[in-house]
Amino acid sequence: MDHYGRIDILHNNAGYGATKEAELLTDDEWNKTVDVDLTGTFKMSRAVAREAMIPQKYGRIINTASMFGLVGTMATPTSPYAAAKGGVV
Repeated sequence: MDHYGRIDILHNNAGYGATKEAELLTDDEWNKTVDVDLTGTFKMSRAVAREAMIPQKYGRIINTASMFGLVGTMATPTSPYAAAKGGVV
């Protein structure tokens, strides 16, 4: 904000994922994935909306998710990633 003066577009595109079977995941691995992929998207959107887009009465937020947010896969164990990206969708 200090450098550009305004934010017109926010593109949330963060992605992190532990790749192991769900029964082998630790709580920390699950939480880190959900925190980056889902909670991070929410927090960035909220902050930019509050600080820039609502006051300037303009802005667009684009959230990139993943096909794994719609369908899981057995080929690659991605349960926390799929759950978090499904939350974004």
